[in-house]
Amino acid sequence: LVAEAGADRDWAAIADRLGTGRSAAAVEARFGPDKSASPRSGPKACEVRRVGDKKWRRFASRSDAAAAFPELSKPDITHLINNTGRGRTANKQYEARDAVDEAEASDDEAGASDDAAPAPA
Repeated sequence: LVAEAGADRDWAAIADRLGTGRSAAAVEARFGPDKSASPRSGPKACEVRRVGDKKWRRFASRSDAAAAFPELSKPDITHLINNTGRGRTANKQYEARDAVDEAEASDDEAGASDDAAPAPA
């Protein structure tokens, strides 16, 4: 409906046609010009590692990560990232997280070294 309305969108008319009871302002906030067609579209980059490994392996998508680890499926990767109860066997063997950009990753690594125990004297 939003695409059909064109550039001069009448949000009240769109809200009425949706029939959801949303106000024109709510429809514009959800589907307005600052919103993409689908907020969940596109692959989600992630990082996976075996428990105990120091290095995270980065993947462009959860499907790519599952392909690299034959014992994991895409839903397993999602459950690991979301820390849900499913995939308990995978939880003991693997860790996964949404990918972070380079600056955040270097901040995490720097913070990890700050938390390290001092060397014995």
